[in-house]
Amino acid sequence: MVMNPVTPIVLANRYCENCVLRGCEKLLAARDRALEFNERYFPASIDTLFVAESPPTSFCEQPDRYFYASGKVRYGTLFYFTMSTLFEEDIKNRENRDKQHFLNRFKEKFYLIDMAKCPVDKLQEDEKAKAITSCSKYLKDELFSLKFRNLVFIGKGSFKRIEKYLNLNPKSVVLPLPFGSQKNVEDFKNELRRAISSHN
Repeated sequence: MVMNPVTPIVLANRYCENCVLRGCEKLLAARDRALEFNERYFPASIDTLFVAESPPTSFCEQPDRYFYASGKVRYGTLFYFTMSTLFEEDIKNRENRDKQHFLNRFKEKFYLIDMAKCPVDKLQEDEKAKAITSCSKYLKDELFSLKFRNLVFIGKGSFKRIEKYLNLNPKSVVLPLPFGSQKNVEDFKNELRRAISSHN
């Protein structure tokens, strides 16, 4: 049973006609697999909806590299930094263990979707901007149809590209990506802690 009502719309490529990635079979296949994983972890109710940039391009070749994909917890990934912030005490003894434990805990009140449904992290900046803009229609539909209390975007640059296409009625929090430097990691974790604690 489909939980996210926008998933079948994405799979039908409803808004993909003018996308720069149209016809990129490898990226579309990664998109479809990512959406399948997302469906498995749709919560009964969403307290906080996370919106990441996109599935990583590495997911095209490595089936465990998406946030919701099964596999081991890998240090340095969005998954690791998110879970180590939300479930700080729990992850200390589980760094080399399966992600399933944390995915089940995450599903209790959190859900993650992507601004761009296809991987865009390795694209040139102009192509990335165009792909994110094309996907803004899907995201707009999701923000309208999904019921959630809090909205957290991950990736300030991507958020700037897409913000003008969205009707953001709920107040949203925008986090930096936890990559590139220790400062970015600390800023991500500190801002995520504040975002979650301010709504508890």
